[in-house]
Amino acid sequence: PFLSANGIGMFVEGSPYPLEIGGSAPYFNAVTPSYFGAIGLRLERGRGFRDSDVRGAEKVAVVSQNLATFAWGALDPIGRCIFLGSDRSCTKVVGVTREGRLMRLRESPMAFVFVPLAQNEFRLSRRVLVVRASDDPERLAPIIRRVFASSASSLANARVVTMRDVVAPMWRQWSLGATAFALMAILGLGLAVSGIHGSVSMHVTARASEFAVRAALGAGPMRLMVLAVRPVAAATCLGMAVGLAVAVAVSNLAAPMLFEASIAEPVAILTAGILLVGAVALAVLRPPHRASDPN
Repeated sequence: PFLSANGIGMFVEGSPYPLEIGGSAPYFNAVTPSYFGAIGLRLERGRGFRDSDVRGAEKVAVVSQNLATFAWGALDPIGRCIFLGSDRSCTKVVGVTREGRLMRLRESPMAFVFVPLAQNEFRLSRRVLVVRASDDPERLAPIIRRVFASSASSLANARVVTMRDVVAPMWRQWSLGATAFALMAILGLGLAVSGIHGSVSMHVTARASEFAVRAALGAGPMRLMVLAVRPVAAATCLGMAVGLAVAVAVSNLAAPMLFEASIAEPVAILTAGILLVGAVALAVLRPPHRASDPN
C-alpha cells in the first residue's frame, strides 16, 4: 500500500461487462501467503493463501469486503468464480479481507483482488517485500540491505523504507493542522481566562461598597460569592453556546486539516467544555473570595 497500484479487468459469473466500482476497475496484487499478516490486513471470512496455492493448482483469489458486497450483495462470496483480465478460466474466491486504503491515507476504501504470487500470470508494476518488525524497524533496515546485497547484485541498491517514512508526507499536513489548532486553542483559552479574571475583578471592585453593606447586614461568604459569580456564569454559558454553534458551522472548512476527526465530535466538544469551565472557575473564584472576606 501507498507504493504502487495495478488495476485489472475483472468479470463475475453471468455478466459480460467488467466490474467497475466508483468508475474504476478493482485494484490487483499478487502476494505470498504471509502478506496479510505482515501488512495487518485482517481476513473477515474464508482463508488466506497457502503454500500449496501454486501454478497448476486450482486458481484462487482473496477479495476485499466492498468488492464482495458490490459483486454479490448479501450472498456468500466464498466459492464464487471470478475471471481476471483476458483469462476466462475460473479463479475461485477463497477469502474476504477488510477494506483498506491504497495510495492515500484520506481516500475511500478501495476494492482489491489478491492472487497468490506463485499463480500470478499478470505483469506487476513493482515488486515489494513487506517485513513486519517486532522491534524498531529502523534497526532492521541495514540487515535487510545486507541480505539483499548477498542474494543478488541487482538488489544491492534496493530501497528500504519504513511505513512511517512512506506515510510521513501525507501525515504532515494533518500534524501541522492539529498543532496550529492546539496553539490557537491555548491562546484563545488564555485570553478568555485573562479577560474573565479582569472583568470579574472590576465587577467586584465596583460593587465593593454593596458587598460590605450586605456583609454587615448578615450576608454570608457563600451568598456574596453567588452574587459576584452569577453574571459571569450566565455570560460563560452564552459564550459556550455561541462557540459551539460557530464550531459546528465551520467544521466543514476545517475538515481538510484534520485526519479522521471532526470539530463537531461529541468527545472533543465535551473535553473542550470541561477545560473551559475549569479555566473559568479558576479565573472567577479568587476575586469573589476576596469580596467575601470580612476584612
